[in-house]
Order: sequence, then structure tokens, then C-alpha cells
Amino acid sequence: MKLTYTNVNGYLISNLTYKSGEQMVWVRAANQHKAIAEEIILKELIYV
Repeated sequence: MKLTYTNVNGYLISNLTYKSGEQMVWVRAANQHKAIAEEIILKELIYV
């Protein structure tokens, strides 16, 4: 994965370029982190 930036109105916006197969690895990791965060929030806010 290569990370580059584009300047848009003074803000740096990241551009991610993926080699074949890397995008799905990133998507799985992001989904896993989202699920963990949701579980923590539900446990702390609802079940306590």
C-alpha cells in the first residue's frame, strides 16, 4: 500500500493506492475495528 497526499484548498487529503489483494485486507481490518468499538460502546453505555 502506498500513501500519498493531495492538497485540496489547503487541506491534505490522503490517496491510498493498493496492490492487488491489499484493499480487502484493509477493509477486513477496518470492519473488525468497527465491530470492537461498537461492542465496547454497547457494553459500557447500555449494559452497565
